[in-house]
Amino acid sequence: MKERIINIGPRLKQRRKEMRIKQTEMAKELGVSQTYLSNIEGGRTNCSITLFVDICNYLNVTPDYLMLGNMRGNRASIDIIDELKMCSSEEIATVKKIVDAFVLKKTEPY
Repeated sequence: MKERIINIGPRLKQRRKEMRIKQTEMAKELGVSQTYLSNIEGGRTNCSITLFVDICNYLNVTPDYLMLGNMRGNRASIDIIDELKMCSSEEIATVKKIVDAFVLKKTEPY
């Protein structure tokens, strides 16, 4: 039986660009060469399961998204997480206070 290879490259590249991450930066963080990552993105090579999991974690996506294009969860939540990664600690603390206020308001009895 011939094994089916799933090309994760286009979605990997799209997600990396959405997050404004350079290929060289991502490759360094994952412990692979930029050429190897480029080959994965271009569909010229595959990656190990271990690297696949590392890529999913790094890009904050589920495996089914990279394999099939299905994004579980709320896209707005994922966008907010991506934007928070660009904020300072102080800015994140302010956002948390705002979110806490909204949650408290929803849980208070009328």
